[in-house]
Amino acid sequence: MQQTPINAAPSGNEPRLDPDVAAYLELLKANPLPPLHLGTPAEARDRHERAAASISMPVEAIDHVEDRRCAGVPVRVYRPRNPAGTTIYIHGGGFVTGTTDSYDRVCRIHANRSSTTLIAVDYALAPEAKHPVALDEVLAVLRDRTSTASHPIVLAGDSAGAYLVALAALRARDESMRLGALVMINPVIDPALNTPSARSRATGYRLETESMRWYWRHYLPEGASPPRLLESDLTGLPPILITTAGFDPLHDEGVAFARRLIAAGVPTQHLDFPGQIHGFLRLGHAIREATPAHVTIGHFIRQHAQTA
Repeated sequence: MQQTPINAAPSGNEPRLDPDVAAYLELLKANPLPPLHLGTPAEARDRHERAAASISMPVEAIDHVEDRRCAGVPVRVYRPRNPAGTTIYIHGGGFVTGTTDSYDRVCRIHANRSSTTLIAVDYALAPEAKHPVALDEVLAVLRDRTSTASHPIVLAGDSAGAYLVALAALRARDESMRLGALVMINPVIDPALNTPSARSRATGYRLETESMRWYWRHYLPEGASPPRLLESDLTGLPPILITTAGFDPLHDEGVAFARRLIAAGVPTQHLDFPGQIHGFLRLGHAIREATPAHVTIGHFIRQHAQTA
């Protein structure tokens, strides 16, 4: 599989903001909130949960939902009728916010569109649990599931969850765990945040660059250097789907990572949405382009979850 961007702006042209996104951002401007990075983690979590509850995304019916523990880690299991495989899903939220509740609606969509059992990992959050606690919990669930699965596991994550997906996949490769594919949605890649998009999209597009720096400060132990994905050996990873959004401050680091994957010989499908913002897949009926994106992601997961 080659890199296949969809809806990409012509080379050298400034992308246009999707009309649905423009309308959504106008609503945010009409009800402004203080910058996230000026508050506390507790305030950020409360804000995240309230925002998730207000999103007009439908709560899709699914055959079975269950909260339980896997390898000692809390998870929520979504099982559609006649599932064809298993997806382990790592939510976003900048390592500091996000829960299985706030990602419940999108997890139902991913499970239904992919026809797989989806295991959402409710990993411990920073700053109470700094790196590598969340990664260790993801790996514990991954080891448990891959040890008994009859088909390859698909590992999927959103934003900060996509960063954990990449780190976990590298460890899985080194430990010979069987993964069918990876999905990285609007991924967090590089704490340096010195790309053109991090500067040109720094404010006004929902996720702010300074807030992303705030997330990293809470996630990393003092004085610690995180694993540098753009400098890692990426050979031997399974097929990967990576999405980027043109008005996301993280856009350019996601593109750079996709290029590194391709250069390493990893079968890579890169979907670029030039008119979108970070997290648009979770914005329900407000962003119509999210619907076909969910279908594409579901098809990719289903294809690779069924590969023997």
